[in-house]
Amino acid sequence: MSKLEKHAPIFLNNTESKLYPCLKEDMEVEFAIIGGGLGGITLAYLLKHMGKRVAVFEANQIGMGTSLRTTAKLTIQHGLIYDKLMHTKSPGKAKQYADANRKAIEFVKETISKEQIECDFMNMPSYIYTADEKYIKAIQDEAEACKRLGIEVNYKDQIPLPIKVKAALEWEGAALFNPKKYISSLAEKFTADGGCIFEETPITRLVPGEVSVLETDKGCKVSARRIVIASHYPMYDGLGLYFTRLNMQRIYVLGLKVDKEKLPKGSFISVDSPIRSIRPIYEQDIVLIGGGHHRVGDDQYEATHFEELKQFGKEVFNSDEVYSQWSLQDYVTPDSVPYIGYLNSSKYHNIYVATGFNKWGMSNATNAALVLKDLLLMGTSPFEDLFNPQRVSAYKGKTFINHNIEGIKNYMQGKLRTVPKDTLPDKGEAIVAELEDGNVYGIYQDEEEHYHIVDIICPHVGARLRWNSAEKSWDCPFHGSRFNIDGEVLEGPSTHKLNGYKEGKNKIHPNLI
Repeated sequence: MSKLEKHAPIFLNNTESKLYPCLKEDMEVEFAIIGGGLGGITLAYLLKHMGKRVAVFEANQIGMGTSLRTTAKLTIQHGLIYDKLMHTKSPGKAKQYADANRKAIEFVKETISKEQIECDFMNMPSYIYTADEKYIKAIQDEAEACKRLGIEVNYKDQIPLPIKVKAALEWEGAALFNPKKYISSLAEKFTADGGCIFEETPITRLVPGEVSVLETDKGCKVSARRIVIASHYPMYDGLGLYFTRLNMQRIYVLGLKVDKEKLPKGSFISVDSPIRSIRPIYEQDIVLIGGGHHRVGDDQYEATHFEELKQFGKEVFNSDEVYSQWSLQDYVTPDSVPYIGYLNSSKYHNIYVATGFNKWGMSNATNAALVLKDLLLMGTSPFEDLFNPQRVSAYKGKTFINHNIEGIKNYMQGKLRTVPKDTLPDKGEAIVAELEDGNVYGIYQDEEEHYHIVDIICPHVGARLRWNSAEKSWDCPFHGSRFNIDGEVLEGPSTHKLNGYKEGKNKIHPNLI
């Protein structure tokens, strides 16, 4: 087994990736899908199977974004979700959420079998647990909610982990897989059937209309009658105000080498604080441990989260051999239900969106593809009301209010922070400084003593970026865009890179209308 780079996701190991061309000329297509992650590729596969003309446009390489960086659990146990939905929505909506995600998991299992996809698939139960007495009632309430909804879970006081738990719920229908291998295989099936995938093709502008037009960073234009934005965070807002109701969260994952006999027989997530997520990778004798959730740009000590996960791994598995570690970004909705459907139903009926998977993207992204397939081909879905992006519950509540207050606070605080311009960073560190041209820059010194200088005003809406010391990136605390040390986009919603020293100030491209 070859050694990965320190921050490379474990699912890249022993995985071959086919490369697809970038778009070099204008084209017309019936369905254009922006984003080549699990949701976008699954939808493309489904539409092509129905004989449609489909093209996928990916800014980087397919399956290399958040889909690759998760712990890849296929489960309907999305934390303590069902008791919450029973109270905040209705028993009917809670049951729909379970049914939609169960259907998505069944689709993945059936597709793997039908297409004979080799993706390290394993049926393995999932568990929600607590080691703290104060969360016992929460587990019991979730068990009661599941019983009322007809979800078969088993209440446990022990789990197959060396952790003394107070209460737990087991769901036997869960599974694990390698999302990169699965996505790559679906993509090959899609293109073999005549579908088109274009990599290294960022879409920087969308002009809506009866026939909408996409523009790439190279100036190519794509005309399409139906457009699906599956780019994790919508690259085009369409006055849907998604920036006010998607809370961006940073999450950390550590891959720990353990003795084969210590590999757990299941996937796990705690409800305690701090939350810990655990799953085995049997093919490599590795346990993935996730946690350390915080709002993007709100934590100046990102590296400490890896140390805390390492300490947890030492306590539970008696190993501190870190094979790989990485972080990921996900988007959380105020009511814990994804946005799947029309981007803005009051304005456009041929532009669709899938976003806000609330850290459960393996089932929710697949679910999004199934719901959107029905909306695109039949004009309706049994789940469209539940996932309607314009539902009222997406605009109210404590979570919605706190997200926007925090965003405004971060926007204003970022405008005020600089250091004296005669200060330079040490190797491996970064500072924010005003230089002789009067502009404020982010300055990073690499290990070869080269300086990387970029304008750190985010091109999305103009917030000041913050330095992420663990990932060596400039992160936006307002809407979650991320850039590498040379200003290239790592994570949207920004569609434009940062300018370098004396290249002029970054232009703002909010893509709101």
